[in-house]
Amino acid sequence: MLENGATPAQAPTWNLDLLARVQPLLALQVGPVAKLLLKNASAASADLDGLCERLLPHIPTDAGRSAFLDGIGALRKEFALGAARVAPAPAAAAPPSAPAQALTPDMLELAEKKLTVYMGPIARVLVKKAARQCADRPEFFRLLAAHIASPEDSKRFLHEVGVA
Repeated sequence: MLENGATPAQAPTWNLDLLARVQPLLALQVGPVAKLLLKNASAASADLDGLCERLLPHIPTDAGRSAFLDGIGALRKEFALGAARVAPAPAAAAPPSAPAQALTPDMLELAEKKLTVYMGPIARVLVKKAARQCADRPEFFRLLAAHIASPEDSKRFLHEVGVA
């Protein structure tokens, strides 16, 4: 029997490609336990909103939760899942933005150089992971900034790379 009282036969059917894309977003925030958290949350959730509701409490920082939800928003668009249940009011919607700027090798090099100041040599790994997760420049740098423990340093990093 599952956590929500459903039997395995009643467990929701998930798009495995979608779950495979959610796992690294979560792993950036919680580490290797992401696989287990995602397995349990997906078995007990019928949709992406329910999945997020179950996963968000495991992400320890506001910046991390924000970065995770930004990544989920991109997956919603990619998988044509529509808006979240708790969407902002139309008046609060973000203004249209310029087309996404593709990540370039120079941008990845800049990201690694700037992030190394705050994170040390692990920056190289974080840049590679973030680059695999998104192709949008602002989202990429926000994912990286979420790893910086100090909110002030995170803002400084975003300012240095021209995203703040």
